[in-house]
Amino acid sequence: MNSNKINSDDRFVRWHSVLREHLSFLNNLILTFCVGTIGFILTLLNNANFQPIGCEKIFLTSGLIIVFLSLISGFAVSFSRLNDFRTTVRKIKNELKNNSDDIENLRSLMNMYKGTTWNLFYCQVSLFCLSTISFLIAFLMIFKDKLF
Repeated sequence: MNSNKINSDDRFVRWHSVLREHLSFLNNLILTFCVGTIGFILTLLNNANFQPIGCEKIFLTSGLIIVFLSLISGFAVSFSRLNDFRTTVRKIKNELKNNSDDIENLRSLMNMYKGTTWNLFYCQVSLFCLSTISFLIAFLMIFKDKLF
């Protein structure tokens, strides 16, 4: 039975590592898409022939604002994860020194950072999807003559 516990702990550590790597990858991917989208829209707005009007301008502007919010959320995810890692290192350091005074406080901080990280990540993904929908509506309205 002890062997099963060790095997379960190893599997947990391995899958937790995979989860962390995928979270980092997806966060960075969405950040890259946000920066690329902002660059594309700003380049398009710099074009003298591109003149959105009315609702087209509203959807384009709202999409730009929302993608900026997604970018900010992505940076917040990174900072929250960084603070989580720093807190984890401090907890491990205290455990190695047999300093149990701060361990419970550090554990609660770690849990808070984990929850914050996931909430911010879901916010980042949701905002990016919302901005994509807004841009899609704007482009369908702007280029309806060429598309349909």
